[in-house]
Amino acid sequence: MNEERPIQTPTPPQDYPPPPPSKLAQGQVFTGLLIALGLLCMMVIAQFIAMLHNPAISAESHWIYYYIISMQSIYLFAIILALVVRGFFPSMRRAITIAVSTILLLHFPFGTALGIYGLRKVDKPVRA
Repeated sequence: MNEERPIQTPTPPQDYPPPPPSKLAQGQVFTGLLIALGLLCMMVIAQFIAMLHNPAISAESHWIYYYIISMQSIYLFAIILALVVRGFFPSMRRAITIAVSTILLLHFPFGTALGIYGLRKVDKPVRA
């Protein structure tokens, strides 16, 4: 059996530049890291609520637990708001990314790293 192979012609060189890198991957990474940080905030809130009910903890120190719970709740609210806006209102992605990244700069150490990443890499306008 003698099969004939089709003749392949070489492709001519391309004269146009390659497409710009996609920002979608950085947006997906940022969204995933926001979800992870939100879960971490929920774990911290749950742990401090459980510690409040510990009878070995003195009543004078309860204020610090309430402070930490309230701060983590504010960060969690900002993260959830950012995830909702990024998911349902794509035209506002850049503004909410800047806002939540600025808020997360205060949430040391993981929020700070995520805030810097969000301000530097995510949802930047494409240069022509």
